[in-house]
Amino acid sequence: MRKKGKEKASDHGGTGRQASHKNRHLFPLVIPFIIVLSTLLVYWSTSILPTYDVRDIGTDIYVGSVVGFNVGTDAVHLGEVTPGGRALRFINVTAGPFQSMVSIEVTGNISRYITVSENDFVLNPYENRRITVYANIPKDAKPPLFFSGNIRLVFRKTTIL
Repeated sequence: MRKKGKEKASDHGGTGRQASHKNRHLFPLVIPFIIVLSTLLVYWSTSILPTYDVRDIGTDIYVGSVVGFNVGTDAVHLGEVTPGGRALRFINVTAGPFQSMVSIEVTGNISRYITVSENDFVLNPYENRRITVYANIPKDAKPPLFFSGNIRLVFRKTTIL
């Protein structure tokens, strides 16, 4: 009977030592797993989740022999300018319910002539910012010309929650 008790005691002690020994070997694997998981979470939160709104605003400009205005509100109409001329309009950008990184992209054949006063900026929830849109027409432009495209506002969340 004593023999059985000793075997059980030694079996129990041996199993405990083996389990703690195995845990020591698993510990170095846990740290890289946590690092990889954290990296994936950060990537996911900044690359997949954050875009919550995209707004396309039509924009256009005429290049002619006179200066003209277009005060329509359906797009960013920059009017009519002469070669070498410059036009500007203002747009108000307002964030939604999240702190937002706002990026402005210009597409279409107008894109090479358009610049904005500010890009890739952060707005707090419902904050408003006035952005100037500039069109610079080269001096060697041959009128009549018409350029158009879109100003795209991309709103991304800056936080996960």
